Amino acid sequence: MHMHIQFQLCGLCILILLIIFYKSHTNLPLYKEKLFSAVIRVITISLLADIASLFAIKYRFHLTPTIVHGVCKLYIALLVWGVWSALVYILADMMPQPKHKKFGFWMLILMLFQSTLIFVLPIHIYDRANQVYTYGASVLTVYAFCAIYIIATLIVANRFRTRLNPRRRFAINLWMIFWMTAAGIQFFNNALLLVGFASALGVLVLFTIIENPESNLERKFGCFNSYALSEYLTQLYEDHRRFCLLQISLDNAKAFEDHGINTNDIIRKMIRLCRKEALLFKDVQLSLVLISSDPEPLATSAREIINAFSTSDAFTKSA
Repeated sequence: MHMHIQFQLCGLCILILLIIFYKSHTNLPLYKEKLFSAVIRVITISLLADIASLFAIKYRFHLTPTIVHGVCKLYIALLVWGVWSALVYILADMMPQPKHKKFGFWMLILMLFQSTLIFVLPIHIYDRANQVYTYGASVLTVYAFCAIYIIATLIVANRFRTRLNPRRRFAINLWMIFWMTAAGIQFFNNALLLVGFASALGVLVLFTIIENPESNLERKFGCFNSYALSEYLTQLYEDHRRFCLLQISLDNAKAFEDHGINTNDIIRKMIRLCRKEALLFKDVQLSLVLISSDPEPLATSAREIINAFSTSDAFTKSA
């Protein structure tokens, strides 16, 4: 038996690079970002289980049938978890966060039941003529569950398009196309194990189009932008969480320019003076917004900014 794991290794390399890049950026504690992180984890574990299942099949004569079948069933069950996670992810645009959490809990119970069914049903191994794959009632059940979740995801993405972020809808549709194409090819040509790689490509599409942390950043100043501010405030209100907010605005930019002072330099200096305990956003025009659950970092930031600029002629005359 030859292990054809080139596609799985390529997919795993893509996911590792994405995780490194994603974790190297400052991320907002947004609910949808947490869901995306969960999707990455599920797909990564699924790819690892895919590779582990091929090793288990290759060395099955040195292992017990229980272990071999268990590893194979773990992999195909995680395929369903991957498609399930896509549906849960896109539904976050359809309902408020508290309602989505409650709905997600019942979806999790359903997924655990389906996973149990997959583990209970029989599975068989085909390993001949340089081809290796699993088949049986357990595998057919996985195909059925995946088809249901893919269809449900496509219906949600296109039937309720006006309630979804257009970029997220496009990314999800493309991901589902990758999955269906790969599953179709693998169904008719079992030697091409493409489903795991298609999953990794789907996550790459999500990251590139909608979940890139840089899309929330104001690149000129290195803080969060107005879009991130809108998303974060929406989440705070939906969670009914108490928070403190400080807005600092430069209303008279012309006065600074008349004194030969670059307003961008002023904003950068104010950003350096802001306390790191608070989340910092660059709002539209010349405005900074700080948000914290504790008022103390905001009060300290305000005092330091006032003290720093109170002796500035340009600051005084523009007030």
